[in-house]
Amino acid sequence: MDANITEETLTDLSNQLKDLVEIKDRKHGFPRKLFESCFIGAEAVDAMVSSGLAESTKSALDLGNAMLDAGLFTHVQKAHGFKNEYLFYRFRGDGDHGEAVTDEAGQKLSWADLMPRVTAATGIDLHPSLPEPDSEFAEFYKIDLEAEAVIPLDEHNTKLLDNVKPIKWKNPTAKKKYHLVAIGGGAGGLISSAGAAGVGAKSALIESHMLGGDCLNVGCVPSKALIKCAKAIADLKKGDDLGFGFTGEPEVIFSKVMERMRRLRASISPVDSAERYAKDLGVDVFLGKGVFTGPNSIAVNGQTLNFARAVVATGGTASIPP
Repeated sequence: MDANITEETLTDLSNQLKDLVEIKDRKHGFPRKLFESCFIGAEAVDAMVSSGLAESTKSALDLGNAMLDAGLFTHVQKAHGFKNEYLFYRFRGDGDHGEAVTDEAGQKLSWADLMPRVTAATGIDLHPSLPEPDSEFAEFYKIDLEAEAVIPLDEHNTKLLDNVKPIKWKNPTAKKKYHLVAIGGGAGGLISSAGAAGVGAKSALIESHMLGGDCLNVGCVPSKALIKCAKAIADLKKGDDLGFGFTGEPEVIFSKVMERMRRLRASISPVDSAERYAKDLGVDVFLGKGVFTGPNSIAVNGQTLNFARAVVATGGTASIPP
């Protein structure tokens, strides 16, 4: 096989192979264990050779290992290469994992569509009041924004929201059964769901608020950004003790402090984004409120997710002392 084969070509060959092999739930071992949506290595080798996708058994094995290395499918039972044996493999990306809704032109709908078109000018207020929503959008968007503490709707907060709570998100069709469902898209749920998907498990993540949880949105990232500014001001006030001169009293422009915080938060948000978890990590991302309906089932937005294990990572609520 050509060592310089492109990723695009590999993807195309993988799609052809998917049409040639039998993908189904299989039982193996003792006691019998169920492996969902698998194909068999030996059958795939025969199919590639008989269809002309590969010239020989050796080239079929080379092609299969190239697909495996590219992450187009994965081994199921244990870590191994692609072999001409009775071993199970599973294509990645079977089914959808959720996606941002696009308009007729193929552009993703954005929270920026609600933002008034303004031209920056000297003296512009960097912490403006929340603008009224566009008439074609429901009034509840304004309520959502206020409840989630993401005002004002400036360029930074629209970027944040587009990542962690897309204005329109299409939940995936629930799989027959998940190995793990994580309820809560903060640090615990994000790591649990991504880790499960990374080892080939069927993994789902449910979030009713904003992905990233406290850490990204209201805790670690915002607080450290504000503390950095506070320390800088404190150091300026202690100039003599620290060995540098500073005349006068430093001016704190709080609107710029907050604008910097929003900018930094937005720049980090792609790491916790719905699209990254769905497209890059293979997690089924459900945006909505999950309600347990049984010991191994949870409902979200009209769908029931059946699972073997669940991680309840719904976080806590801050308490204001007397």
